[in-house]
Amino acid sequence: MGTIELAYCFDDKIAKYAQASARSVVANCSSGLTTHFYDISTFKHLLPAFRPRSTIKSMAMYGRFLLPDLLPDVDRIIYLDVDTIMKGDIAELWNMDLHGNVIAMAPDCFGHSIKKIAGLSQGGVDAVEVFGEYNCDVAQTAYLSGQMVIDAKAWRENDIGAKTLEIASRYSIGDLLAINIACQDKIEPLSHLWSAPASYLRENMMADNPKLVEKDYTKAKLIHYHGSIKPWMTGFRHKKLQQLWEKYAKV
Repeated sequence: MGTIELAYCFDDKIAKYAQASARSVVANCSSGLTTHFYDISTFKHLLPAFRPRSTIKSMAMYGRFLLPDLLPDVDRIIYLDVDTIMKGDIAELWNMDLHGNVIAMAPDCFGHSIKKIAGLSQGGVDAVEVFGEYNCDVAQTAYLSGQMVIDAKAWRENDIGAKTLEIASRYSIGDLLAINIACQDKIEPLSHLWSAPASYLRENMMADNPKLVEKDYTKAKLIHYHGSIKPWMTGFRHKKLQQLWEKYAKV
């Protein structure tokens, strides 16, 4: 399918961390790769004017909605959050069959529903009210937007970018909820191995069956250091996961 098109969006507070993620992708990639870095200054003027909830730390998260328009000659894009480390070959994602869907994302590995995610991360959004308007089942498992394979051509044809931004600005919600609404019934599920949250691994490595969790860590193709405590911060307490980050951060 030609050269892999990878993209990151960020603000100046986290820009330098994108380099660690990108290095991990390159180190494990078997194909040609082009990486696009988008600082919020390059797309902020394209975002609607609205005040996001206090739980939303940066408007840069909405940049992922604009990628197919920022790259108009590209038919497929892989987006990654900057707090990710690739352990697998990104070519597997690039060459996957989307089966006619607009986007591929991994379901929440904890099995959290959209309703629960809304309450946890969006300052108590009334998911029933918001999602009901769009006939979206709030009981279904939420899909995670920190790693996405986007059919950019279909995204543009279906005007998904405008839809996600309209939903996000109307309800002052984050990217995850907006994209779950806009892309409902058009999402190709990714294996949880492409979205192994560091919090899940930390939590379960203290469980009764550490061998099972070690197997999960070994098999994981992408580690996502989501949450408020990052591996570059004081207070991140998991040696193996921190060493993995530092392997690519300290170059």
